Amino acid sequence: MHELEWDSEHQAIFNWLEHPDRHSSGLICARAGTGKTTTLVAAYKQLRSQGHNPLVLTFSNSGRDTFIKRCRSHYPELPPPQAYTFDGYALRVFAQYSGRSRLRPRRQRPDVLANLIDLAMNESIDILNDSLSEDEIRIARDSQSLAMLHQFIDDAKVSLSFNTPPFALWGELDEEEDEYDVDHALMRLGLSRQRYRLFKRFENARERLEFLAPGDAAFDLLREPEIIAKDLKQLGIRWVLVDEFHDTKPVHEQILRHIQAAGVRMLAVGDDAQDIYEWRGLTTFSAFKAWEAQSAPFGLSRSFRFGRPLDQIATRLIKPLGSLIEVRSKASHYTRPKLRKVTMEADTSAILEDWQATGRSLSECAILVREADASKPIEDALFKAGISYRMEGSRPYFLRQAALLCQAISYLASSKPVVHDSSDVDAFLALIQSPAWEISEEQIANFHKELISTDHENKPLYRLDWLPDAYAILKGLIPAPMAHLAFVRIKEEKIPLPQRLEELLDQLNLKPLVALSAPTARAAKARLQLLKTLIAELGKIGPDALCKDWLKRRQRYQQFNKQRVVLISVQQAKGREWAHVILPQLSDWTLRDGADSANERRHFYVAITRAREYLSILGNEQSIQHSPWLGEIGIK
Repeated sequence: MHELEWDSEHQAIFNWLEHPDRHSSGLICARAGTGKTTTLVAAYKQLRSQGHNPLVLTFSNSGRDTFIKRCRSHYPELPPPQAYTFDGYALRVFAQYSGRSRLRPRRQRPDVLANLIDLAMNESIDILNDSLSEDEIRIARDSQSLAMLHQFIDDAKVSLSFNTPPFALWGELDEEEDEYDVDHALMRLGLSRQRYRLFKRFENARERLEFLAPGDAAFDLLREPEIIAKDLKQLGIRWVLVDEFHDTKPVHEQILRHIQAAGVRMLAVGDDAQDIYEWRGLTTFSAFKAWEAQSAPFGLSRSFRFGRPLDQIATRLIKPLGSLIEVRSKASHYTRPKLRKVTMEADTSAILEDWQATGRSLSECAILVREADASKPIEDALFKAGISYRMEGSRPYFLRQAALLCQAISYLASSKPVVHDSSDVDAFLALIQSPAWEISEEQIANFHKELISTDHENKPLYRLDWLPDAYAILKGLIPAPMAHLAFVRIKEEKIPLPQRLEELLDQLNLKPLVALSAPTARAAKARLQLLKTLIAELGKIGPDALCKDWLKRRQRYQQFNKQRVVLISVQQAKGREWAHVILPQLSDWTLRDGADSANERRHFYVAITRAREYLSILGNEQSIQHSPWLGEIGIK
């Protein structure tokens, strides 16, 4: 965006910076493609010209880097900005005033995380005990009770959340849930209503704690506001600029309030239609709602990314969210959305071949999926068509956790096991860290050393001659009661392979391992479905064929090729853009009543507004007929 393109919306922001009104903060609600970061960079330049040295805070490292690059590009004469993520700023302040330069993010401190989980459990026990009638038995707060309840929660999250109606849509049950259905299901599972209530209370408490704490040095800074004030005064900070305001977490919002209390003004920019918290399975929070009543309101509605009629479609889509800021574009700019009826929703090969036939590069195209763990059908279709692709923000499905577990099982079940590359090593490391194997970190490290050696340049060498050494190592790690199941290669021939695989999954407790690693219930379902699909393929074609197939996929995926289409989840696509965006699997997009309705609208809004020139939506006859989106937003 060039300075000559500033319009009246931008000028209102610049005028406020020159002559701030009674509000100590300004809040810019900017739609997709409107140049949010570039506008904030222009605000930074204006404040510098007024003699200020603003502090710039943003949610992500990529956001911070983008801001710095835009400053250098547009205004190379300016000194580098003081730009930090909230965590980065916290670490800088601690290093300056507390000597805590080695503070580790909480996600790397399992002892702290374990304490937080215990705290969540105790909180849920207290809430539950307070709600019980006098004749009901209270739950004790002791280590034995905690251990038993932890095991119950681990089991319940999988069995209740993902397998058993009416719990199949975890997180969607509320106080108006059908009492008969719940009681009937609990009775069949042999669970009391009290324990189910504990499960729900625990999940709510855990989410609140993890929402604030894991990975946040900012959480520590929040408890020391005097250090914030001291730092701002010493640096002479009178303004703070906040980018990616829609990604601001509650702990970050509270830090901004401490900054404001120190007499510092704030200008924040973001898109309230891109709130991402439901994506992480966390408590809903909107920084916009927390600040809108006390801030000078501004809006950026003109998109420099996409054109008509996509701007009108985006406006109709987000209008029910309640925001008054519409989406508009340049009069001469067109982005053509097209609905394509296909037999296989995952097959994008025809569209990509047509695109290449026009002389355009595949790297200008992106295929967006609702969840990264639902990408397998699309990856299979691209592989079959011989089209190169790259996953961004995640690994291809055959290198993810579910596939690595399946790969290790395939190796053990193979008639002629051969270690081909690091993926085989990663697979075994994933397998032996399952809950059923009580393996210490030292044992895992030793196992890793046995599998990998290094050359004279300290580069890894993967041992291709493990057999039979690997079996000897593994036998020393696998508990005796499950040894006959773990080594399915040494098997009873009378038992069918699919049955042996299911026994192995249950014995090693792999389903909870996969489910509990997911950030949301929806993601957990996708991961469990991926594991189920891969195990079914393994049982159908056998371990040798599956290993050969995945080896081909890995080799092809690792081949460098600039002509590769991008395959990415909607969450990871936020902030990105491509000339042609393809949304396969229209059936994955549903519009339900209640809170999920707003969540789905935000996802779909982010997805369609990544396109600059073309937007292709793929659906079969049934999904097109039943889609809640097409008629409402006018896509034909």
